[in-house]
Amino acid sequence: MKRAAVALSLAIPLVASCSRADSKQAESKPDRAAPGQVVVAGSHDRGAPDPRADAQVAPDPRAGAQPWEDAVATCAPGSSFEVCVHALDVAGVKLRKVDRADYREVTFDLQRPFGGVGVRTYPKADGRIVDASFTMYLDQGAPRRDLVRWMAKQLGPQAKQVRAGNARGAAADCGEDGWGVGWAGSASSEPEVELELTSPESQSANDEPDKLEPEDALVKRQGNGLVGACFVLPPKNGSPEFITTPDFSVAAMKAYLSSPWWHGVARLK
Repeated sequence: MKRAAVALSLAIPLVASCSRADSKQAESKPDRAAPGQVVVAGSHDRGAPDPRADAQVAPDPRAGAQPWEDAVATCAPGSSFEVCVHALDVAGVKLRKVDRADYREVTFDLQRPFGGVGVRTYPKADGRIVDASFTMYLDQGAPRRDLVRWMAKQLGPQAKQVRAGNARGAAADCGEDGWGVGWAGSASSEPEVELELTSPESQSANDEPDKLEPEDALVKRQGNGLVGACFVLPPKNGSPEFITTPDFSVAAMKAYLSSPWWHGVARLK
C-alpha cells in the first residue's frame, strides 16, 4: 500500500506538468483554418467563419453603361470642358460644336424619349463647364411631378427650392426662363439644378411664368413637351465670376445618370 501511495504521489505532479505544457503549446500555435474557412485574427475558435464573408457588395447602379455614357459622366459642372469634349469625341459621339467669343458649347442628339445633351462654358469660367443640360419628352402632370419629387429627394434639405431661371445668362440654354423649379445652394442665389420647360409655347404676350407657382409652371403647362434637366455652376452673388465649387449639382448629375430616368433608357441617335 505504501509503494502504491508513493507512485500515485509522484504521478500527480507529472500529470499537472504535462497539462501545463499542453496548454502552452496550444497557446503558441497559430490559428489555422480548415479548407474553405476563414479565421479572424486573435480568435481561438478554429474554423469559425468570418462574419465579414456575408457582407454584400452594393451593385454598381451604372453597370453596363456604354462608353459614350461614361464620357457624359465627365461633363459635370466645374469639370474641364476640354476633357469632356475629348472624352465624347473618343467615344464616337457626333458633336455639334460652337466656338464663339462669348461662349463655347457642344451638343448632340439622343433617341426618344430624350431630345439631346448640351455642355457649355464661358470665358470667365476658366475652361470649366458651367452647365450640362439634358432634354427629355415628358408628359405634363404626374410624370413631371415625379421627376421633381425624385430630384428634391436627391438634393436633400440643404438645397433651397426657387424658381428656375437662366442664372443671369449662364444657363441660357437650359430652358425658358422662369418656367420650372430650381434649387439653389449656399454659394449663390442662382440655381445649381433646374427642371424647366424648354418652351412654354405661349399664345399671348402677357403669358408669364410668375403667374404660376414654379412647380405648376412645369407640371401643369404642356409647352412643347420637352423638359430640361440642368446642372449648373452658377455665378457668385453680385459678381460675373462663377463660384468655385457647387454644393450639390455634381452629385445630383451623378445620381441622375445612375437613375432609371437615364440609365438604360438614353441612346444615341
